[in-house]
Amino acid sequence: MSNALFIFFRRLRSLRQRLKIAFHIFLKRGAELLHLLEVERQRGTERQYLAEILHQHQEVAVTRQHEADVLRRASENNPTCRIFSAALYDVVLGKHVAIHAGTVLSKVNIADFSFIARESTVRNADIGKYCSIGPSVQIGLDPHPTRVIVSTHPAFYSNDNLGCVTTFRENKIFDDSVPKTVLANDIWIGTNVIIPGGIHIGTGAIIAAGSVVVKDVPPYAVVGGNPAKIIRYRFSEKQIKQLIESEWWDWPIEKIRQHIEEFSDIEKFRGGVTS
Repeated sequence: MSNALFIFFRRLRSLRQRLKIAFHIFLKRGAELLHLLEVERQRGTERQYLAEILHQHQEVAVTRQHEADVLRRASENNPTCRIFSAALYDVVLGKHVAIHAGTVLSKVNIADFSFIARESTVRNADIGKYCSIGPSVQIGLDPHPTRVIVSTHPAFYSNDNLGCVTTFRENKIFDDSVPKTVLANDIWIGTNVIIPGGIHIGTGAIIAAGSVVVKDVPPYAVVGGNPAKIIRYRFSEKQIKQLIESEWWDWPIEKIRQHIEEFSDIEKFRGGVTS
């Protein structure tokens, strides 16, 4: 082999070795570069996630501040009421009303001396005087179609339902607003009762714990079950008539104090009539 050819092959072998080394370095650094890119991508995703969390926390903080301002104004405007940590939206309170912690009220009018216990939700309702609403009660639920319309999902009947991210309609073909519930006076509603909406509860009625009320309840009836049914009446027809005619819930405090002993026994109750 000539010297020139020998030198050529030696240089070729050297070039192959250098290319091989360069290729390994490229693979190693390429892998490192890909790793760095992946790390940066993950960091970018984490930064975006943290930014979203921060934004959500800011929104929650603004909401909580708004709710705190509403509670403060409600307390200032209703000095006779006792209002704990609750969410109030378009609420009118009478005197001596108590709203306990975790309660959510929207479009609700509450008359004198009534109270709502913790973790209850009431929407679009008029509540009379001296009503006792227990904890975890649900009054006023969104209606869904059960006849004619094929699906009960709002995507098929509404174009503005808050529970529906995507809708297939450009118009609303079913009224999904919460119908008004009316509670008269001196009503006791037990724990975990559900009243879907559009129901009238008569004065003096008692709703047993865990009941689902789907139709109107007459005055002084005791109802329970799912669906709620009349179990009995609290008093005789004559006594119920006397109580309703007396309208004692509208008496001034002084008159109630004067006749307080009559409230301890229905047989003693004379409807404020002095003998």
